[in-house]
Amino acid sequence: MKSYKKLFLLPLLIALIGCAAAQTALRYRKLETSIRMSDTIFLRPSKMAKTVYVEVKNTSTYPLKFEDLLKQRLEEKGYTVVDDPDKANYWVQANVLYVGRIKRTAAEEMVTRGYGGAIVGGLIGAAIGSNTSDKGAAIGAAAGAVAGAVAEDAANTLVGVVNYSGIVDVLISERTKSPYEQVIESTIRQGKESRVVQKVKRKSNFIQYKTRIAVSATKRNLKFEDAVPTLREGLAQCIAGIF
Repeated sequence: MKSYKKLFLLPLLIALIGCAAAQTALRYRKLETSIRMSDTIFLRPSKMAKTVYVEVKNTSTYPLKFEDLLKQRLEEKGYTVVDDPDKANYWVQANVLYVGRIKRTAAEEMVTRGYGGAIVGGLIGAAIGSNTSDKGAAIGAAAGAVAGAVAEDAANTLVGVVNYSGIVDVLISERTKSPYEQVIESTIRQGKESRVVQKVKRKSNFIQYKTRIAVSATKRNLKFEDAVPTLREGLAQCIAGIF
């Protein structure tokens, strides 16, 4: 009985792959881009001078320089970029966490974890509930999801679809007229069971906002050097769009 099921599933999977490959080839004949932000940032309306200090760092293995482009986009919105942070009413600090080939779904998962969250390499495809009456339907849904995922991955491989993504943490600081008290809390692990919690109180003239941005470029036979301009422009536009 099991051999019959295998003989039935194999042609079905081949048909799924063939159909997915045709759709994939058609969809990714042109460059497709996407941008996601983990948290929306709303800056307060202010009459302060539009001066901004920009600092972009890169801790990834690939160079992705977009600082000059970001400054240009901010200047287009009427902001003056200054080199001295003490003379700026806004600070934009960014760190490129990851640049490289990755599934778009994995990049989106990184964004959902938010600023400072862990970088993960995989996703959980399905979950089966504890209710035994629902297990049959859940298993069937999971099997269908797995078959669809296999077909999609195989189609992407056959067609040669390549995705490059960039993951960036962004910290925006906004100057206030009066200082206010901040409480900074950090946790240090001591082995598996113990934790040390550190709290620091200080006064500051800046309100801080944090977010994480993922930008992706996808196309058939896409090369990294061809994806870089799209990734740079996407990040610059997204961050400048906050202002």
